[in-house]
Amino acid sequence: MALPSTTHPRTALLVGTNAIPFIVPGTSEGMGGTLRQAVAQLPCCTAFMLILADLISITNNDLIDLIDVMPEHPDNVIWRGATPDGRAGHPIFFNSCL
Repeated sequence: MALPSTTHPRTALLVGTNAIPFIVPGTSEGMGGTLRQAVAQLPCCTAFMLILADLISITNNDLIDLIDVMPEHPDNVIWRGATPDGRAGHPIFFNSCL
């Protein structure tokens, strides 16, 4: 979760969870700035997922389906979930090696 400071009220919501807060002072730049700064703080990994907190209808099976297709397209930089009618949706996985 990206937060503008360690004293932000939402920080308390993370206590007792596995969520890792990213302190991103430039949240006033908007989503692009927040994402850029948060991704820069990630540890070395083979891929990472972006999922918006307000998408409560996404299920574990949706995530598993997306993870399962990743090896079928190893050269992709991005893998996206899709809506039932095939439009690009969420979550989004990024290949952080490229």
